[in-house]
Amino acid sequence: MDRKRQYLQINRNNLREKHLVKHEDPNVVSDIVESWLREYSKESVKNQYRRQLQKFLAWSNTTVETILTEWKTTTDKDGFRKKYGSLIVKYYNYLLTEKQCKINTARSETNGIRAFFTSQCDKVKIGRGKIGKSQIAFGEHEFKLEQLQRMYRVGNIRDKAILSLAVSLGYGATAFIELKRDFIESIIKQTEYEEPPIGFWYQRKKTSQPIRSHLTVESIQALTDYWETLPKKSEWVFPNSSMKHHISDDDLNYVIKTLCSKANITTMGKVRFHL
Repeated sequence: MDRKRQYLQINRNNLREKHLVKHEDPNVVSDIVESWLREYSKESVKNQYRRQLQKFLAWSNTTVETILTEWKTTTDKDGFRKKYGSLIVKYYNYLLTEKQCKINTARSETNGIRAFFTSQCDKVKIGRGKIGKSQIAFGEHEFKLEQLQRMYRVGNIRDKAILSLAVSLGYGATAFIELKRDFIESIIKQTEYEEPPIGFWYQRKKTSQPIRSHLTVESIQALTDYWETLPKKSEWVFPNSSMKHHISDDDLNYVIKTLCSKANITTMGKVRFHL
């Protein structure tokens, strides 16, 4: 009888272990992940972020459930941000050394991971310089003024706002998508006593270097028209569909590529957000 009980107990333990492994398999798409991905409207972004997060979870041998439980229960929130920031840096270095990825590729592979933490937990802490700066990509299409004008004419209200502001400011993609609406509105308010273009200084978060910028009449009008179409005010100049976060680099590239196609622009090289 004792041997029979022991046999049954071993079988129960084996079944329990199999069930847990199946439940926590990082390659299985969690409902939590799918719920988070609804914040993004583009299927290409959803697929990319899903893939990036799944690869990270498999590499780190963890699950979104484990991460979220730790975030909710820990009293050391700052320690959590540092811990997973360091883990993402370690994954980035793994992509560089083990997978032989280029810097730009390894950087972009962390986008979906960091976006998940920002949305579902909090922004992770990554030390300056721990992830390499984006390298200049050669062989990209250089837009002429006439091409930008054609793209502007075929764009919708949001496209026009993005394109006009991008040309007006000349920022890189990261600085552009992180623009806060209150800040830009404070610049626009200067038109009450100053004729545009309005000049101002903007300090980048990553480098802390000041950038001299200008807002043109066209960009101010395009932004005003676009904001009137939004259901509510967001923290960001260009929010995503959830209105909680800003759009992504991929969203920007999608807009530029779509406008090129609609305007029948013949391109030479890759098309990215470098206007």
